[in-house]
This record gives sequence, C-alpha cells and structure tokens, in this order.
Amino acid sequence: MTDKSRSPRRSMLLVIISLVLILAGVAYYKFVLPPADFSGPATGSVVVEIHQGDSIATIGNTLKSAGVISSVDRFVSAAGENPASNTIQSGKFKL
Repeated sequence: MTDKSRSPRRSMLLVIISLVLILAGVAYYKFVLPPADFSGPATGSVVVEIHQGDSIATIGNTLKSAGVISSVDRFVSAAGENPASNTIQSGKFKL
C-alpha cells in the first residue's frame, strides 16, 4: 500500500470516530444528566392532589406535570434522603 491509499482511510476513520464521540456526548447530555433546576423565583400558583397510597415517584410525576418541579428523579432522590418524606399526607395542596 502506498501512503496515498492510507490517507483517505485514516481520514474516514477519524471522521467516524469523531461522529461517534459527538453522538455519545449528546446522548450523555440528553439521557444521563438530569434536567436543570428552574431558575429565579416561582410565579403563580397551582393546586395539586396527592392521593392516598401515592408513591414518592407518583407524587414526583404529579408535581412535574403541574410544573412545580423540573425532575422527578431529583425529587425522588431528595425524598429518599429526607425521612420526613414518609409522612407526606394525601389531599389537595395549593403551591
């Protein structure tokens, strides 16, 4: 093989490796990193209903759907670190 025949192959290999690394970075950013917290002060209010027997994850989904939190995973993690989360009661709450 001559140097000329290897050069296009190397270039193609570098392009493929670069694309794979870029796609891996985008996938990590979109699927592994949690979403950013809301910034600034909260505005407005919303009423959410927590039902008897709702799990922490279900409560997190309810809060996220209402726009109260940005990440169910962060809510579940924070609740797991707070023993008081076991005492969340059912009812309607104005937030």
